Amino acid sequence: VLAALGSALGSRVGHQLSDGKSGSDGWVTARAQGMSISLPRTFDVTTDPADYVEALELAGPDDADGLVQAIERFPDFFALAGVDNELATRASVVVMREPSIGVSLDEIADLTIEAMEESGVLEVTGESETSVGTGGYAAVRISSRGQWPESPRFRSELYLIDGGAEIWTVEFVADRDQYATVSPTFERSIAS
Repeated sequence: VLAALGSALGSRVGHQLSDGKSGSDGWVTARAQGMSISLPRTFDVTTDPADYVEALELAGPDDADGLVQAIERFPDFFALAGVDNELATRASVVVMREPSIGVSLDEIADLTIEAMEESGVLEVTGESETSVGTGGYAAVRISSRGQWPESPRFRSELYLIDGGAEIWTVEFVADRDQYATVSPTFERSIAS
């Protein structure tokens, strides 16, 4: 699924990270809607929700309909998505934002975990409070694993980040068997 999604996204948008701030180490900072995240230059990234929806519809998992509907209904919540086709495994990142509505980060985490478990695709394997980014933003990290029908097993790290007036959701996904290879990339990205 990630390979097909990466191919579909790459054919739609190419390497759009060149618009960001590039480092000499092959990493670049992508900026969208008041946030930034550093990713390897090998990521094909889009900040256009229509591009991501089209890529999901072409190559996404069968159960991506909920994500497609959410992005189509609230396109302003979408910040960016990307897929790395050059890592040892396929890896993806999706960043979304939502207005803070007076609900605590812990309450949002509880609702998120409940929805993940009810999906029938994800098994939550851990939850922890942490801080992320150069600003030390309060966050909750939710680890999960799952398998889409007819696809490899995957592992996901979801961060719910308290941005004050907004809650940012950053999710990293990779094939479960290759996750150890890409987790340092994800850790570096979330720390940026």
